[in-house]
Amino acid sequence: MERLIFTNALGQTIIFDESGVYRWLEVDDLGGLEADFMTSSSPYQDGLTSVGDAYFTAKAIKVKFVVVASELDEALRSLNSILNPKLGLGKLTYERGGKKYVLNKVKTRALPALPGMPSRGIGYQVTWVIYEVFDPYFTDEEYLEASVSTGDNCLEFPVNIFDSFVFDYTNTTGIVVTNSGDVECPLTIILDGPKNSPLTIENLGTGEKIVLALNLLENERLTITTGIDDINVIKEELSTGNKAVAFQYIDVAQTTFFRLPRGTSTLKITAGEAEVEEATIKFKQRWVGV
Repeated sequence: MERLIFTNALGQTIIFDESGVYRWLEVDDLGGLEADFMTSSSPYQDGLTSVGDAYFTAKAIKVKFVVVASELDEALRSLNSILNPKLGLGKLTYERGGKKYVLNKVKTRALPALPGMPSRGIGYQVTWVIYEVFDPYFTDEEYLEASVSTGDNCLEFPVNIFDSFVFDYTNTTGIVVTNSGDVECPLTIILDGPKNSPLTIENLGTGEKIVLALNLLENERLTITTGIDDINVIKEELSTGNKAVAFQYIDVAQTTFFRLPRGTSTLKITAGEAEVEEATIKFKQRWVGV
């Protein structure tokens, strides 16, 4: 069974499938991505020289479908209300073969057209919608999460984990995790106090670090996110729920907000001179296609 689900910023959904109210007929460009390249050339050079990395561009997805309903006008009004791009960013979830892949940061570029006969009749309307996908990567639906205790096997898996995903083990030299996606992925690191300064999260394979000159008190939580468009450090008072930006504690000279590379990595978290005994690491693997 295949289906495509659009979820708007309010959590409202439209389901495109084979037998519901919104029955999909075809989907254009659900799979492939298009890359941009930086290039240079010299006088009399044949061709071009590739410079730097490749960057995937945003993409458009067109979904052609038929609305089948006894109350057709009501179904169309509901459709437009949920697809309204003024509500903010939504997401598309593609389900196939028992697995789910998510395109995040999606808005409706073109609301459904209403062509006349023969596309419209009693109880049905053939139409289409065009989505703009700002982040072209497919991701896991839920975060892959490990609540770890250094030196013990205390991994917790509160979500469905695909066979390709592995949290290998924890030991006194760090937390060993495997990213089986196609590209590096952002991290979310959660630390609860009390913990002594400096707080350091290090990828032992690359040498990249995040360092904070912060004493984390009892009943305080620190959350660090490393997405390119979502780099943040938040300190939360757990008893009140009050949150404050904590960027001022970052040691700029030592810090890189690194992402988890493909393959196996060892992450080590320390507070002062001691290795942290409790921490939560979350991430979503990312794919260039499904």
